[in-house]
Amino acid sequence: MICFLIAFIWAVSNHCFGQDPNQLNEIQNLVNKSMDVGDIPGLTLAIVNEDQEIIFNYGYANLNKKIPVTNQTLFEIGSCTKAFTGLAILKLEQEGKLVLDSTVSNYLPWFKVYREGKRVSVTLQHLLYHTSGIPWSTISLIPEDNSENALENTVRKVNHTELNSLPGWKFEYATINYDILALILEKIVKTSYEDYIKYNIIDSLDLINTSIGIPSDKDLMATGYKINFLQPQPFASPPFRGNYAAGYIISNAEDMATWLTYQMGIKPNLYENLITKSHQRDESVKPINLSSYAYGWEVSLSGNQFIYHSGLNPNYSSFIAFNKNEKIGIALLANSNSLQTQLLGQNIINVLTGRSIKSSKDSGDPLDSQFTVICIVLSLFILLVLAFIGFIIYRILIHKRSYRKLTKKKLTELVFMLVMILPYLYGIYILPKAIANFTWKAIPIWTPFSFQAAIMLAIVAILLSFVGHVISSLFPEKNEYIKDAPLIILMSILAGLSNVAAILLITSSINSTMPLKYQLFYLVLTIMVYLIGVKVVRTKMTYLTRDIVYNLRIKLINLIFSTSYERFEKMDSGRVYTTLNGDVGTLGQSANMIVSVITNVITIAGSFIYMASLSFWATAITMLIVLLLSGIYYYVSKKSQHLFDESRETSTVYMGLLDEMIDGFKELSLHLKKKIAFKKAIENTANEFREKSSEANVKFINAFLVGESLLLFTLAVVAFAIQRIFPGVESYIIVSFIIILLYLIGPLNAILSIIPQILQLRIAHNRIKTFMSDIEPSTDLNTLLKDSTNERKLTIDTYSAKSICYEYGGEDHNFSVGPINLTINKGEVIFIIGGNGSGKTTLAKLLTGLYHPHNGEILIDGNSIPPAELGEYFSTVFSPFYLFKKLYSLNTDMLNEDIDRYLNLLEIEDKIKVVDNVYSTVNLSSGQRKRVALLQCYLEDKPIFLFDEWAADQDPIFRRLFYHELIPSMRMLGKTVIAITHDDQYFDVADKIYKMDNGKLKEFEPKMNVF
Repeated sequence: MICFLIAFIWAVSNHCFGQDPNQLNEIQNLVNKSMDVGDIPGLTLAIVNEDQEIIFNYGYANLNKKIPVTNQTLFEIGSCTKAFTGLAILKLEQEGKLVLDSTVSNYLPWFKVYREGKRVSVTLQHLLYHTSGIPWSTISLIPEDNSENALENTVRKVNHTELNSLPGWKFEYATINYDILALILEKIVKTSYEDYIKYNIIDSLDLINTSIGIPSDKDLMATGYKINFLQPQPFASPPFRGNYAAGYIISNAEDMATWLTYQMGIKPNLYENLITKSHQRDESVKPINLSSYAYGWEVSLSGNQFIYHSGLNPNYSSFIAFNKNEKIGIALLANSNSLQTQLLGQNIINVLTGRSIKSSKDSGDPLDSQFTVICIVLSLFILLVLAFIGFIIYRILIHKRSYRKLTKKKLTELVFMLVMILPYLYGIYILPKAIANFTWKAIPIWTPFSFQAAIMLAIVAILLSFVGHVISSLFPEKNEYIKDAPLIILMSILAGLSNVAAILLITSSINSTMPLKYQLFYLVLTIMVYLIGVKVVRTKMTYLTRDIVYNLRIKLINLIFSTSYERFEKMDSGRVYTTLNGDVGTLGQSANMIVSVITNVITIAGSFIYMASLSFWATAITMLIVLLLSGIYYYVSKKSQHLFDESRETSTVYMGLLDEMIDGFKELSLHLKKKIAFKKAIENTANEFREKSSEANVKFINAFLVGESLLLFTLAVVAFAIQRIFPGVESYIIVSFIIILLYLIGPLNAILSIIPQILQLRIAHNRIKTFMSDIEPSTDLNTLLKDSTNERKLTIDTYSAKSICYEYGGEDHNFSVGPINLTINKGEVIFIIGGNGSGKTTLAKLLTGLYHPHNGEILIDGNSIPPAELGEYFSTVFSPFYLFKKLYSLNTDMLNEDIDRYLNLLEIEDKIKVVDNVYSTVNLSSGQRKRVALLQCYLEDKPIFLFDEWAADQDPIFRRLFYHELIPSMRMLGKTVIAITHDDQYFDVADKIYKMDNGKLKEFEPKMNVF
């Protein structure tokens, strides 16, 4: 049996397919691929030539019940019905019952149509050729009607219609043209269209299984499927009896094979002449897509001499084609609204005639594919919004957000936002009309559910976004960083999606039938979303970025002020400058970078998803090239990271040299060779920074050029290679690809340009992290503030150092101070003497808490005081010292009398004034500046004064004044004075004198030699 079947197929294939058995295999492969790609559950294929009819059946008439398709399975043939109606009209013309050049109003007096407001006449010939000017979108007006008057009810729907063009001027396919012809037929023959076609056409041609609207055997009727969310789903179309004449004849492969034999003249029949006439094309208008319309048929002008027609109902599709000269024809019937049916039929014809086939990876319903993607994107967006709302509710529950009464300003903002939403809701409402001049009632019938779902999801997304914003306004976030982050992310996503939508509107306009006013309306809406999104994001990010930079700087400054002087003293000043300015600024730009990445990634992803809906494999190749581009760019960029790191180090050295130049310019100015040598060092460092940063940026330029070349290469591949690799890709898709890729050059370059920023960001982050670890705080400023001197007594009775020791670390430092034991009473004047390097300054820093002793402790009035708190008891003038221009922590408005008295006492009343806590100048001599520092000590009014060689820069008269008048007056005020000095002639002023020698402190007797 199997051998017989193989032999039979071989014989049939040799006989039917031009003696080429490979044709059968090719057709089988085509059908299988098309059914899979096109979401077709089942189909039947009839192939007819002059000597043979053969039928192939595939898949299922009912998927759930697994009922296979057979020769007797019935399908709606869709618009292939028009050939039957056209034949009937020609029969009536032959019988003299109508004239094709007569106007419709001759038969239907109430029928009126208009062009630009003026009534015009439509002939039967115009209806047959689809040149009546009636819009194709009138298919949406066909009512769901199964009554006897359904046909007239349908035609009346287009009564008083405004035509798209003058009758006879151009071809525009409108299925309702043939419904009008059917109504005229009914008026002439005085019977229903169904009865007339049944008895005069179908029965006369022995099409025993064919019927109109209602299957001849319901058990043999294939279940109709509509493609929804990329899957065929059972769909019961409503009754459209008023459209039977244009698309609702029901038949099977056997009858369609017979119908083909009549069309090709293989079998004699009653209507041979009329059938031949029905193939005569309309030569009065311009052909469309290399074909002209006849009487329910399309006539190919591409040279293959085929006559064909396709059919597409809400749940069935068909394709019938034949060549009368070669006597080859096919009929393809499918139980799905798949566009692949027509393409498959065309390819089968090409195989049978030895022509090349068109490949297509597109789904059966491109509209469903596109709106499925839109549904996925909108669903993800809605989940994000819901997560945002959930996050707000969670923050409310944990009391991180609290209710805040709406202000007038905020209420106005919400009302304005609501008003801004209205155009978008209106845009959704008019979408069916804008796309296809459809009504909402017709949408569920003629579009996939994914379209309706996308509309609903879009409305939900808009309303949820508004609700989320309202809740966020009523319960504002306290955390400044978290406050705007969700809104920024949402608006970034919206900006990216609207960016994609804008480019899609622009590219799709190439072949769009949407009226220009709607295209512009939706383009303006998407641009508005984009601009509003960018405005909100950029504005918020400007403030957020500045906040990040500010808070990070304040955090580092707090760390600096919380660390000990001892630790800070060892830090390179250039490192402090570059960290606080350069690194923090670089890190602050990360927020903008993240938003840019989100927006551009969404734009690119959305564009590629859309491109994939046009041609998946062409998009895959394009994406592969872009990913290769990005990989090469990243690899080249990565190689320059060490150069950025080195240039950052050089920048630190450079800033340190500038600090030395500012502080030591006096010394540099004394010696020309020293100045030139230092200048050369700065030049060398600046040059090293220039060379390394230039080399790093040149590497990025190289990477950028590679990227630009690959982008151009990508465009070249799309323009020259895609159509050759995938012949089925239409030219308009290639044009769309090129436009989209040209548009994406900006976002792609933006993302690629972020790579060097990421590398610099990583360096900045590492530097800041290292800086923070190196400057570990030794105190908590807030704790110290709570225990500040405002709550501490400002007088002491005794100050004691108990066995304090300090040792300099490192291989080059083996000097130590201590152990020091020292007790000072209130009102005492202590002089500390000693040679250079003896440890006097170190001791002063230990006593004031600037250095933390490694051993021992300091007590005030018998209480141990942490080193970080000791400074609160001291007013100091160190050598060298820094004079701030502003008097911080003092309110001079309350001290005006004291200031005037001390300025007179210090003999600088004519040199300087204090206004609003600010010195009028600090550009004074060294001695005068020290007097101003002494003024500040008086105003601070601390219990202990410490002076380090204060009198060294004073003239003899004022030096005598300092020792003989100022210090005694300080003692009279109850101040404890510690003075580091070499002025032995004034030792008599001191209550005690101590000498530092090699880190050891001993009490000094004046009778001994000082040095």
